[in-house]
Amino acid sequence: MKEQRVGQECYQMEKLKVDKKWIREHLPKEISDRTINSAARFTDYYRDGLKIFCNGDRAIFYEEYEAKDEEDLLLWAYKECCEEISYAIEINKRKENTLKWRYSMDHAEDDEWKYVERENYVYNTIEDTRLVSFEEYLRLVKNGLPQKDWEKEVRERVKLMNHGFKVKHWDYDKEKMCFIEISDSKPYFTRNHKDTGEPTPEQIIRT
Repeated sequence: MKEQRVGQECYQMEKLKVDKKWIREHLPKEISDRTINSAARFTDYYRDGLKIFCNGDRAIFYEEYEAKDEEDLLLWAYKECCEEISYAIEINKRKENTLKWRYSMDHAEDDEWKYVERENYVYNTIEDTRLVSFEEYLRLVKNGLPQKDWEKEVRERVKLMNHGFKVKHWDYDKEKMCFIEISDSKPYFTRNHKDTGEPTPEQIIRT
């Protein structure tokens, strides 16, 4: 169970500092130093030994991670940086990547979503912006993680991408380093798989 601490004395803990040089060496060259410095700031993060705490609000410190050793702590920070960078990359590319999906949410009317449908698309399902951030994250962390750890990250994200599908829809091509569709299954909005995520004709705005 993760620990929670309260009180001004928590501010006496050591501020979290990470090895930016090591992180720089294990990220692609096109990632700027400015981007890395921003992602590796860890503002409001503190450490007590191998435990990492984040100052949430009103002097409440939440345990974020407990490392096995210093190397494990470095890899955790590395993954956190890569995740932060991947989010930024996805947002910058979202407009162009939206066009790759058959369906995209457009707006809501009477508590019901309206969807744009495209005749030409790459992915035959409803847009999931996590795909790009997950792909970028896996690309970024590959050079710094041991192979078995990287493959674990792949499995976790494949599982997340398939959440909501009764039949597995996504897999990951480790050579091309991208997600691939492996079925025509449709997403569902409920755990009992009753409400399919396939838009009805009334919900579709054609383009």
